[in-house]
Amino acid sequence: MTDRDIILVGAGGHAAGVAEAATLAGWRIVAYVDQHRADWLDRLGSPQWFKTDADAIAAFKAGNAGVVIGVGGIDPAGLALRTDLLERYRSAGFACPAILHPAAVVSDTASIAPGCIVLAGAIIQPFSQLAEGALINTRAVVEHHALVEAGGHVAPGATLLGAARLGRHALLGAHAVILPSAEVPADTVVPAGSVFKGARG
Repeated sequence: MTDRDIILVGAGGHAAGVAEAATLAGWRIVAYVDQHRADWLDRLGSPQWFKTDADAIAAFKAGNAGVVIGVGGIDPAGLALRTDLLERYRSAGFACPAILHPAAVVSDTASIAPGCIVLAGAIIQPFSQLAEGALINTRAVVEHHALVEAGGHVAPGATLLGAARLGRHALLGAHAVILPSAEVPADTVVPAGSVFKGARG
């Protein structure tokens, strides 16, 4: 085991992008958790397969591997599940590092909390903040001073403009835009392709 070993929780379609981001960023997937075997992960060195979180937690001592959440989320309930998984592993003593795809552009002044995932082509601008477990999908943009609260999901091609705020477990749909300083409440879905004007902070 090394300090770059991680367990992938979830091995469905979204997990493929997460796994690629992690491996390209220098992490090694040593195990995964899913109810079904994922043969595609054999290309990454045949990691161990566990059907349950309890089995994975029992097999790995905290500190021997980190954890990355490969489960996606397209509604508040799904995003809350991601947060619950993150908290379960963290409470068991596992580190949950942020995963930043090397093809993402992340400002040195951005704040990136544990458990965040930033996928290929995403742009995280100066003084923006990603809270724990935030998911920034392919080619999404988080502009200067914007905030994605815990468990928020910025879908592919979506944009938070300057000082905008995406609430906890909220989804900004694909190619949707939050206007400057607008605040999306927690547990809200902003439909794909729409413009959210909303309340201003």
